[in-house]
Amino acid sequence: MRCLLVAAAVTAAGCARGLAEPAPTAPPVEAERMAKAPVGVPGEGIVYKVSLRGIGVGRVQVAVGEPGFVEGRPAIIVRTRATSTGLAAVIGDISYDLTTTLDTDTGEALEETESWDMKFAGEHEHDANHRTLASDGSLDRNVHAVIGQLRAWRSKPGDSRTEDLRLGDMHLSLALSDTGREFLASANLPAARYVGSAQDGRYPVTIWLSDDEARVPLRLVANSKLGEIAVELASYDITHDAAPALGE
Repeated sequence: MRCLLVAAAVTAAGCARGLAEPAPTAPPVEAERMAKAPVGVPGEGIVYKVSLRGIGVGRVQVAVGEPGFVEGRPAIIVRTRATSTGLAAVIGDISYDLTTTLDTDTGEALEETESWDMKFAGEHEHDANHRTLASDGSLDRNVHAVIGQLRAWRSKPGDSRTEDLRLGDMHLSLALSDTGREFLASANLPAARYVGSAQDGRYPVTIWLSDDEARVPLRLVANSKLGEIAVELASYDITHDAAPALGE
């Protein structure tokens, strides 16, 4: 279940404040903000609901901070918190947190802090890791960096790309192709659809992003060893007061 919650965060990018789930509304487009932060809209808060084989099992909360600088580099903080709900919460109490500082010029991660906590059958497990940009300028792309790259990708139908995604200690190869535009009923928004697979074709994946300048991740459907995972937008708003800030 830990891996399921981590995988669910593939559509997201942070830790949001709101827990309510109002009907999704069209994300506001702020051209000036997007120009400064192509990896996300500063101050945005997003909530996703997660299901496995059609049964609700989790919630992913997202927030993107305000732009700032880290050692002279333009940067922004993105936070994600995933928690078990429904049947999964009855079986065990599971949470996953990821905070990443992203370079807004390149979309690459400068540093990250990751932790997970699991209580199951009277047992309690906790682990945390902190990683920084290596001296050679490399840091494997985590969920935040990969989603940021997709949001900044102004693709056309027929375009394709590959990513090496790191989820905790796991590495997943991800291949996606832009397969066109459609109206996504679950979000009530026009969307760009990306179809592909993970792990060299073993697990089909489809991702929808809003078809506008914000390019908000709206929905993900992926096959897994446990069955079909679906991650869908529950709410979206701009929550500047609650957004993570550089230097906190």
